[in-house]
Amino acid sequence: MTQSTVYRGLVTVNPVSKKLEAHLKVTYFNKKIATDYLEFIIYDHSHVQVTGLLVESLRTIENREVSPFILGQKILGIQLIKTLHLGDFIELNFDYTLDFNAFKIDFMNRFEPDYIELGLYTPWYPLTMNFEDCLYDLEFSVPDTHYVVGATPLTSGHWRLTQEKNPHCGIEFIIGLKEFQKIDPKESLLKIHWFSHEDEPMAEALYENVQEAVSFFTEKFGASGKEHLDMALVPRRNTASSGGYCRPNLIVIPMGENLHNSDRYSEDRHTYILEYMLHEVAHLWWSKADTQSFEDWLNESFAEYSKYMAIKALLGEGRHREIYRKLQLKAKTMPSLWDERISDEERFELMRVKGPVVLYALEKKLGETQMNQLLKEIHQNKLATTEEIFALVEKNYSPETATYFKTITF
Repeated sequence: MTQSTVYRGLVTVNPVSKKLEAHLKVTYFNKKIATDYLEFIIYDHSHVQVTGLLVESLRTIENREVSPFILGQKILGIQLIKTLHLGDFIELNFDYTLDFNAFKIDFMNRFEPDYIELGLYTPWYPLTMNFEDCLYDLEFSVPDTHYVVGATPLTSGHWRLTQEKNPHCGIEFIIGLKEFQKIDPKESLLKIHWFSHEDEPMAEALYENVQEAVSFFTEKFGASGKEHLDMALVPRRNTASSGGYCRPNLIVIPMGENLHNSDRYSEDRHTYILEYMLHEVAHLWWSKADTQSFEDWLNESFAEYSKYMAIKALLGEGRHREIYRKLQLKAKTMPSLWDERISDEERFELMRVKGPVVLYALEKKLGETQMNQLLKEIHQNKLATTEEIFALVEKNYSPETATYFKTITF
């Protein structure tokens, strides 16, 4: 049996009334030494019932901040009739409705008649308090005019959305109108989706670039382990406050203008979106480390460094040199990657600027061929901590090289 929490059930979405109804059976995997009390986060505007053989009582706690990135701070506190120990499973039934008429648009989610995007940041499902990785097998009921990105159509008219191999803390889903076409050639594992007519040219232009990126990273690092890929070019225009993301088989790219740091992105919109896409595609290889700790730099910095590898191959050495010249200047004024005193927002920028500069310095010391081999071994051995990588550098090269890497990292 998997050592992850599993969500199963039926989700009904009404884009017109802006309501979501769900009946979920959650097989919860306990990772605590011992507990008789569980807490989940769910979207504020909800009516929830929780049942199960071991459920004694349910209480809700309003307006308790869990994370600055989570919209909706309603806590479901579940008292159990017995203590769970490490590794125990418990079956919980969540039956609830969510009303998005009062939905406050956040930086990554939307609930509109023609476009819906929900996930971790607006917890439409009961999200574990410490954002534990989970698996899911869900059916979505949506109007005939709509479809669910990344899901399989069923004869019932429902859409089945599953993640059965690569646990992740979020359950993201995107629903769009069928009238907005998607490129879906049967011979390809890639599907690309867009949600407004103005984004169709960009989708068609990016299609070849995405395939080139996947081929490039596969050649460098080995297979990603992902069987298929859906890429959604979402109609979020304010990219100063909305971001893309990569999940096991879904990549989301916002179609806004370049309002990000110009040191890291081109001013040309098409090139900017291409560069943005390369970072998210790289996460198919770099997403093994704990996102709730310092180790997240192994996800963000390695994906950003890999993006620049691809830029060098696809856009030329001139663009590559220009980027690193700017990044190196900015990195000189930044604190250590290990510094725990900085805010989440500052850390995000630190991982995207100083992180790739550190890796580029290591490349200069090892040489490009040796650096590529190191990255391949890190990925294929599924290393997920900085200490494991330091040990690999020392084993493959020398204690002096490992000490140099530690020095420039910290």
